[in-house]
Amino acid sequence: ATVGYDETKAVEIEIQQGKNVVDAAKEAGVKHVVLSTLEDVETNTKGKLHSWHFTAKGRIETYAKEQGIPYTFVRYAFYFQNFGTFFNADEEGNFHLPMRDHVLDAVDTEDAGKAIAKIFQQGPSVWAGKEIGLASDSRPVQEYLDILNEVKKDG
Repeated sequence: ATVGYDETKAVEIEIQQGKNVVDAAKEAGVKHVVLSTLEDVETNTKGKLHSWHFTAKGRIETYAKEQGIPYTFVRYAFYFQNFGTFFNADEEGNFHLPMRDHVLDAVDTEDAGKAIAKIFQQGPSVWAGKEIGLASDSRPVQEYLDILNEVKKDG
């Protein structure tokens, strides 16, 4: 039998996992919780935009705030590494995305790690209660694709 992907169930699972992390941190008395989150675009746009990926993480943010834990929310729009793993090239090895004219904030996972390390080094006195977006580049998607496709040509 083939098991299909159930988006509603995936959202419920992700939200519950996030709540579990928050509850465990609260129960353990953790002094500073840093969570990778995104804004709840569905709530923020009064239902005009639907993106389960954002909505689930946004609802975890809301829950963390309600629980009164010392938090820092770090929002990454896109990891550069997704281009080589999440998206597949066509038969000629080129990448294409329909949103090519849209500007996309992106960050390398190594840079992201350095930023998170800095947040932990400086601690909750500097970062608790903050919601920050981290990106190391911002450009139209097509520019990223052009760079990738050129690099692929050069081997």
